[in-house]
Amino acid sequence: MGSQDITVQPRSGLLTALDVIIAPKAAFERIASAPTWAWAYLLIAVVSIAVSFLTLPAAMHAIAVSIPAQDAHVPAIASMTADKQQEMIAKQVSIGQTIAKFNWIIGPIFLLIIPLIQSLVLLVVNAAAKGKADFRRLWSLSINVGVVGFGVAYVITAIVVLVRGPEAFDSPAALQNAVPGLATLVPSGQALLAALLGPFTFVNLWAAALFVIGMKTIAKVGTGAGVAAVAVMLIGQALLSSIGPALQK
Repeated sequence: MGSQDITVQPRSGLLTALDVIIAPKAAFERIASAPTWAWAYLLIAVVSIAVSFLTLPAAMHAIAVSIPAQDAHVPAIASMTADKQQEMIAKQVSIGQTIAKFNWIIGPIFLLIIPLIQSLVLLVVNAAAKGKADFRRLWSLSINVGVVGFGVAYVITAIVVLVRGPEAFDSPAALQNAVPGLATLVPSGQALLAALLGPFTFVNLWAAALFVIGMKTIAKVGTGAGVAAVAVMLIGQALLSSIGPALQK
């Protein structure tokens, strides 16, 4: 494989993961030569766990506020007696908050599933564009780009929550959209539009640019192929994010 013929200086997996932020092309050249992902995954998993605990008060508040507001528009619940309504709402809030308490466990699992999907998208594009990468290198690329796509996003989310306070978030979507992006510009009450635009944050666009550079460096494909891959990822993420708000309409 041509990508294996690249001569690069050896460097630890942790430093390669950090280089994705400050020297991405050099990091991707090392991944092309010797795929590495364990340190990158460990780094973003640790950040994910820490941020889960830091943002838990905001998540709990968002669930407690958003569920009664949503249930008010559900005819089946609105037709119940007041006592039954309160009982139903309390049960839903309890379930939601219990799940939120286990986000620190769910997060690291999520951090394996999403890169797997991304790697498969990249693999299809690599094959279509007659690229030179294999699944192992594309998996390594996805995990390492996650240092930005997930790690940096988590850190920014934690900072925003700590600055604004838990009470500033009235829904899980508001917490998920804490990183500045197009969804930030959407007026309150436009949940579907906010969900569709949610993935288009400056961090996700940064990660998208890294994927394009990575595909050019590792798979030896053109810019167009890399752009096509990230377009599929972003559009797919936007459509998945919009399912919940769409079903509530």
